[in-house]
Amino acid sequence: MDHFRPDPNHPTKCHSLFVSIQLESAGECNTSTITPRPHVAKTTKSLLATFTWTVLAHPSYSPDLAPTDYHLVSDMQRFLEGTDFKTKSDVENWLVSYFASKKPEFWRTGTMSLQNRWLTVVDKEVKYY
Repeated sequence: MDHFRPDPNHPTKCHSLFVSIQLESAGECNTSTITPRPHVAKTTKSLLATFTWTVLAHPSYSPDLAPTDYHLVSDMQRFLEGTDFKTKSDVENWLVSYFASKKPEFWRTGTMSLQNRWLTVVDKEVKYY
């Protein structure tokens, strides 16, 4: 299995975040006016109701951070500690290097931990951090 290597020309969440930070720094963006979308739209709930499935509630989390990203983001946070980017290319180079350094087992471990994380939240009825 090949390592994931992001295409620098493909817009990503990190790129969007970088652009938002630049706009906010320049006074062109007001983050207080950004309203996150609901986790589940009414149309989706209606569609799911037509099936005979048991719909499980999503654990509480940031609308900008999917449960599948928890493993990645916490790992990235550790690697970013003390890092200071001066330019956009510094960010891009760091991201390419970071993703290239991850072995397939890293992604497998993160995916396999999702069930236990979900059960922890549901069983204890608390937010998982």
